[in-house]
Amino acid sequence: MDLMAEKWDKQTHRCALTQAYLPILRGFFCVAAAYYAVMTVAHFVTRSGTELVWFSAISITTVIAALIGVYLLARSRSPAQVDVIVLFINLLVLSNVLIALQLDFNRTKLVYFIVMAMIFAFSGTSLRQTIPSIVVAIVCLFAQIFQYAPELAGLYGFIAFASSVSSIAISASLRKSIALALAERREAERGRASAELLAESARAESHTDSLTGLPNRRAFVETLENRIQTPRAGRDPLWLVVMDLDGFKPVNDVYGHRIGDELLCEVARRLRRHCSGEAFAARVGGDEFSILRTGSGDLQEMQLWCDQLIADLARPFEIEGKRIHISASAGCEIASADDTSAALLENADYALLHAKRNSKGSAVVFDACHAQAMEEQFQIGQVMSSDGFESELEVLFQPQVELSSNRIVGAEALLRWTSPTLGQVSPAKLIAVAEDAGTVSRITLIALEKTLEVAAHIPESVSLAVNLSAMDLRSDQSMRKIIDLVRASRCRPERLEFEVTETVAIDTHVALRNFERLAQAGHRIALDDFGSGYANFSLLQLLPIHSLKLDKSLIERPSDPVGRELARAVIAMARVLRIDSIVEGIETPYQLALAHALGATRGQGFLLGKPMKAHDFEALLAKQTDSPTESMRRSA
Repeated sequence: MDLMAEKWDKQTHRCALTQAYLPILRGFFCVAAAYYAVMTVAHFVTRSGTELVWFSAISITTVIAALIGVYLLARSRSPAQVDVIVLFINLLVLSNVLIALQLDFNRTKLVYFIVMAMIFAFSGTSLRQTIPSIVVAIVCLFAQIFQYAPELAGLYGFIAFASSVSSIAISASLRKSIALALAERREAERGRASAELLAESARAESHTDSLTGLPNRRAFVETLENRIQTPRAGRDPLWLVVMDLDGFKPVNDVYGHRIGDELLCEVARRLRRHCSGEAFAARVGGDEFSILRTGSGDLQEMQLWCDQLIADLARPFEIEGKRIHISASAGCEIASADDTSAALLENADYALLHAKRNSKGSAVVFDACHAQAMEEQFQIGQVMSSDGFESELEVLFQPQVELSSNRIVGAEALLRWTSPTLGQVSPAKLIAVAEDAGTVSRITLIALEKTLEVAAHIPESVSLAVNLSAMDLRSDQSMRKIIDLVRASRCRPERLEFEVTETVAIDTHVALRNFERLAQAGHRIALDDFGSGYANFSLLQLLPIHSLKLDKSLIERPSDPVGRELARAVIAMARVLRIDSIVEGIETPYQLALAHALGATRGQGFLLGKPMKAHDFEALLAKQTDSPTESMRRSA
């Protein structure tokens, strides 16, 4: 095997050397053709008769042969073929000298054989072609000497030997130098090829997600940019799908990151199988995936394709003997002719956000309604960043009545925004935009500051409740500012109750520390919208909760026995846990009577008092009588 490899390497080297010599040989042949073309013209001037025929015939033959040699060398790739061609031309050149000496001997022309031997040595691509040419030239030289001038044999013998040896040595050195240059070039080419392979490998690695084997964010962005820049005319429509896994974080928390990683790999396999060559899928984040799909521009067809993918991902995963259930939400957008990648991603992200907020486990296709909502959110965000925004915010207070005494014992602070530019902006839109912009904590601090100003002008027996967002509870900095702001106001901390929804409270790993900080600072904590279906009862034992606010859906239909009994159970549980129970949404006397009958601690609703401005609330407290409810009904 080694001998074959060595033989193959020598053959490759020989071919490379021959190819390197080809320009030299073609030049040699061109010079020979030009020289003998001139000599042919000269023969017609200086020769006549038989001499003219011989001289012109051999010179013309040499010209034609040299030109044919140039043509053949341009197409020949075999070293043996090249050797034959060069040897044939050498013999023709030698024939010109022999015929000239035979027809008209001149001892000074004997030196031509020495010159030819040197030329043959330098023009030879190998010793097997060079030595025969030189030997033939020397033999012809001595044939002429012995025939016409034997006395010159010694002199020309020495000259021929010296010139041949030196020519062969010099030409060998030349070939060796060329061979070394070729070897270095070949090594450089190998190095370049190796570097290109390494670069390609590094590029592939930099564009591949190491965990799942899918393309990563960089590869996805490059692919998206390339496809966006490709003219859409005559091409299939391009769809962008951005997808998040729902419920992936609890898998990591409960089973650990190893199981979580394997789950991501299984998700990638199902995703790859679903795309099956018709779509480009990538993992762009922790549990985030993006897809580019070309095909039909029909919205229903794309909706069906996404629904099938989400249904596939909703099937249970079997990982190390554990049966794991997750779901996925997706946002889709189709690229138009003038779309940029940034605009396309923004629209798809908005559709994903809409899916996660309103219908988890589904795919939402971006439409005109979403575009209008995005424009509205953009305008809200622009106005929110203006200097006068804080002064446009107002806090209204909705009374909370102690049902056993019918006295106002507290109020919920509700933020309202009336913009000179946009008009009345709903709290839901305000908070949603603030959460997306990461400025919701600023809104919370403004509401708290305005609430504390009112707290300084009302009886200390009246408590005030302020709503906290999920971002507030996840931020140690925001929590520190909230606690410091209350301390600076000199308001007794127990007068401030902070309300959080069940959805926020579920994330105990994030929120528990800050729940404890609020409780340790002396503040009360109320769990809002309890009974809407998110929280479990063990959460009440884990968190430092002081009040439960029953979701208004539990008393919306007092005649509904299921809702009534569920409300009774929640209030009874609150009593066992020794915490207050607050019934929200009391709008009719029957609902108020039901709240009394169920044993709730406090009530809140339009029947007991609508949200009102601070000065109206202060006035209401000032004239509170033994029957405050009637007063509030008249004021409402």
